Amino acid sequence: MLGLVQGLTEFIPVSSSGHLQLVPFLFGWKEPTVAFDVAIHFGTLVAVIYVFRAEVLGWLRVLRSWRTASEEDRTLFRLVLIATIPAVIIGAILNHWIEDVFQRPVVVSLLLGVTGYLLMSAETKVEHRSEPTRGDHEITNKDAGIIGGSASHVKQPRASAS
Repeated sequence: MLGLVQGLTEFIPVSSSGHLQLVPFLFGWKEPTVAFDVAIHFGTLVAVIYVFRAEVLGWLRVLRSWRTASEEDRTLFRLVLIATIPAVIIGAILNHWIEDVFQRPVVVSLLLGVTGYLLMSAETKVEHRSEPTRGDHEITNKDAGIIGGSASHVKQPRASAS
């Protein structure tokens, strides 16, 4: 059941980790083990690599032939790397706090609601914009850092089983 929840929520803009915390709580199940967390996240990694295999292979080609790769490909790779740095730093610093927060189903529910509200608000704001939005090729290093910082709320796997 939890594998199904993970699979259904991973590729849509909701927190799959948040839903994995809520489902056992709602059904009165015991908390999954660390081994389960590792297995489900490994399965997700395999699925994501499969779905985005063309992009992953493209990035590997860029790394292998950096000097001859197009400027556009090198820029995209650099921006993804820049976006990863704040997420890693914030995740490392706040890991214990994040772990505590995600153990409280009420807080998880509230955060899922806040995330939903922000996603709907952003969509509405973009639809009603009078000025044109920037394209992917116009993303700056600062934009990438902001994107990475905003993605840093993603829950890390549990460090220990309850």
